[in-house]
Amino acid sequence: MQFDSFKIGEVSSIDPARCTARVIFDDENSMVSYDLPIMQRNSFGNRDYQMVDVGEDVLCLFRGDGFEDGVIIGSFYAGDVEPPETTADRRTVVFKDGTRICYDRASHTLTVTIAGTVIVFDRQTGSITVPESASVFCKTALVQASESVTIDSPNTLFTGNIKVQGLITGQGGFTVTGLIYGIEKGLSQAETLAFASAVSAFAVSQSNVGVSDIALLEPILANVKISVIEG
Repeated sequence: MQFDSFKIGEVSSIDPARCTARVIFDDENSMVSYDLPIMQRNSFGNRDYQMVDVGEDVLCLFRGDGFEDGVIIGSFYAGDVEPPETTADRRTVVFKDGTRICYDRASHTLTVTIAGTVIVFDRQTGSITVPESASVFCKTALVQASESVTIDSPNTLFTGNIKVQGLITGQGGFTVTGLIYGIEKGLSQAETLAFASAVSAFAVSQSNVGVSDIALLEPILANVKISVIEG
């Protein structure tokens, strides 16, 4: 009668395309198995994929006495290889290149770390930190905040038309609000410019908004030319 048997061995070679591996068994005179399929969570409607590495300790299940008909059930921590976590509240995957995906069920926090890129989300907040650049490509996009949106950048570029359905408030001298208001209200050019100048003057006169050093404006003022057109 043949019995199923469990054996512990070390992966000696892998075939990623077929999702199989060969295993060497030191306690069996270094016998090497045939190509063994690696057990996955799903392989039909939903399909998972994960490979073992050469040198990894694995547990195998064989039917009968030979090494032909079997499957690699999985790996386990042994020797100097330590688990990446010490708490039962986290499920973590750490890749060979250092990339780390972790979910903490106690704090409800999902953390993804790819070198300097860090993504952290929980039930209330979320943040994405990227060292260089980030891009979003889509047909339409909506950013909806119930209180406020802040863009903190030394320079901001809009390459298309901008439609504002509310007030524009500026600090440190701002004439756009006055110009837009004058145009929307159908004021004359003179009235619009006058209103814009008044808005700008009012803005710089406010607390924590005024010009801190008038000397900084002198080079600009020197290049401002005003001409009166009669008519």
